[in-house]
Amino acid sequence: MHVPGTGSWWRAMKVSARMMEAAAAGPCTSASQMAMSTAGQRRRAGLAMLQLSSAKLWILDEPMTNLDRDGRTLIVSWIKQHLSLGGSAVIATHQPDEFAAPGSLLIELS
Repeated sequence: MHVPGTGSWWRAMKVSARMMEAAAAGPCTSASQMAMSTAGQRRRAGLAMLQLSSAKLWILDEPMTNLDRDGRTLIVSWIKQHLSLGGSAVIATHQPDEFAAPGSLLIELS
């Protein structure tokens, strides 16, 4: 029998909610509040969970979608921090200038 608030999904939601607050997306204390969050808040939460993971390789598809300027700045800083700690990132984006960094490789597809 599943008891609400005890599964790994619920723990992930709680971590995501805390990271949303840390990402200045506003307080979020329940799964129902998470469901009512904006697309940008949900994107920040998902990327925050990625940041908490031990994954060395991040594969991101349009990570800036639905984010405001502050959100984009925050995500770029998280990605740059990940790279500076020896991680790698493959990013599909229409805004490559936001990710320009020394030592990065840009491949343009047309």
